[in-house]
Amino acid sequence: MLQPFDQLGRAVHALTDEEKNSSTLTRFAGIDVPTGKVLGLERRGWRRGAPQDAGVQHWIYRTLPGGGSVTAALDPGIAVGFVDALGENQRFSGVFLSTHDEGGDYWPRPESPTFAELDAVTASELLRDLTEVTAPPSAVAGLVCRVGGVVAGWTRVGHGGRRSRTGLRAL
Repeated sequence: MLQPFDQLGRAVHALTDEEKNSSTLTRFAGIDVPTGKVLGLERRGWRRGAPQDAGVQHWIYRTLPGGGSVTAALDPGIAVGFVDALGENQRFSGVFLSTHDEGGDYWPRPESPTFAELDAVTASELLRDLTEVTAPPSAVAGLVCRVGGVVAGWTRVGHGGRRSRTGLRAL
């Protein structure tokens, strides 16, 4: 039986030389992401930052194996108890490393580590998470399962949740 999700065959993501020498990932800055997709990062080990003034969470973070965290600053932020109160989208105003295990306030500090300090697997997983959450819907939609070396694509059609197979391709 094959896994219904990528595991060993999953894509490997790598930091650029510029990113390795920095504490920020500028490739994700300024991208608008639906709030629901941002919240979906929680299934991958990311956590929302502590509520600030008016109960708004202005960042989401993932704790790193050696301590510290990678933090994505959110604009306008997520209101606790009413996640769409401030809008349907969140802009990633910055993605950076923090020395704090529970994310940083908004921006890296001079003592922030660089991404070169991350091991290749951790860096790849973080880049995968952020790449998938910031990708346009059409770039990741449709893949449902892998069976016998064939990928089946599905789309939802009609009412009542009926599905229709849209295509098969060999791996």
